[in-house]
Amino acid sequence: MADDRNFCYKCGMNLPEGADYCPECGTPVHGDGRPRAEYTARPEARRSSDMGALPILMTIYGVIAIVMFFVLLLTGLSLNSILQILEEMAESDPSMADYIKTLTEMMISYNFTFAAVIILISGIFALISASDVSKQQHFQRAMICCGIATVVPLFTLDILLTIIGIIVMVVMYSKRDYFIS
Repeated sequence: MADDRNFCYKCGMNLPEGADYCPECGTPVHGDGRPRAEYTARPEARRSSDMGALPILMTIYGVIAIVMFFVLLLTGLSLNSILQILEEMAESDPSMADYIKTLTEMMISYNFTFAAVIILISGIFALISASDVSKQQHFQRAMICCGIATVVPLFTLDILLTIIGIIVMVVMYSKRDYFIS
C-alpha cells in the first residue's frame, strides 16, 4: 500500500504507529492481534446530504435575522421621529396631551434598537453554526453557537425562536456522528 498510515474507522483520526487505541475516540485498533481491515484505508468522505436541510434552514434563519436587524433598527428610528411629532402636537393642543402621552409610553415600552441587536447576535451565531454543520466539522462549536442563537432571543421574550432553536439543537445532536471533529 502506497499510504501506510492508518485511520480509525469510527472517527477518521490518523492513528499513530503502533497505537492500540484511537487517541480521539478510544476505539481499539487490534481486535485479535491484527489490524482490522477498516483501519487500513482512509474513511469514506461524508456526503453533505447526511445533514439534510439543517444547514440550509440555519442559514436562512441567519440571513432573515440580519435583515430583521435592519428592519427593527429603521423602525426604531422612525418611531423616534413619530414621537417627536407627537410631542409637538401635545404642546400645540393641550386637550390631546393625555392621549398622546399614553401612546408615547406604549411606543417607548418596546425598545426596537435592543430587539434589533438581540436578533442580530442570534443571526450571526446561527450563521457560524450553519457553516460548521454544512462542513460537518467542529461539532462542539456548532452546538455552542446554536445554543447562543437559541438563548439570546429570550432577552426579548421571543419564545418561538427559542423553541425552534431547541428543535434544531436536538436534530443536530442526533446527527453528531456525521461530524468529523
